[in-house]
Amino acid sequence: MKEQQFEGIDYNFRPTSYWDTLDPWQAGLVKRRTVFLPEFAEGEVEIARIEQRTTIGEVISIRSRKHGERIAYSIVDDFDDPEPYNVAPKASKKPLTLGELIRLIDGGRSDEADWAPNESLAIYFTVGTYREGEQSLNHLDHSRYLSRVESVFYPQLNVHYEKVVDRWYEEEKAKLI
Repeated sequence: MKEQQFEGIDYNFRPTSYWDTLDPWQAGLVKRRTVFLPEFAEGEVEIARIEQRTTIGEVISIRSRKHGERIAYSIVDDFDDPEPYNVAPKASKKPLTLGELIRLIDGGRSDEADWAPNESLAIYFTVGTYREGEQSLNHLDHSRYLSRVESVFYPQLNVHYEKVVDRWYEEEKAKLI
């Protein structure tokens, strides 16, 4: 998968901390709707999430926790599979830049993932749903909005992935017309 960058997005943005800047309202957002996700470890926070708009609303959570002098990263979902995701980097000394987080998400797919191979973890459900269904403009329009990526730490993360989906949508639409 090729790395995509878009004008107007600061891919070098780096939050100062994943812990010191959270007020109680933000902390509540970070830990919301985690009913089916694994519990947070002590000091662990969600730095981003991918929501699949399905009947049961699957969620993939990208998390960080302090590990000595470093920050360790993990990806978990509500299926409770042991280690189903590739995580790189596994740790860093400072919070990730937006570009580094995007690379972590884009490379997060499991080696066994075959539904939408070579797609970012952020949009594999969108792409896979479209490819598995009727190849029509109506189905393409429906599939376009199946995934959402968000973060209280990275305000432009959602904008980046909206642009990724827009580009994919236009490429697929051109094949139909």
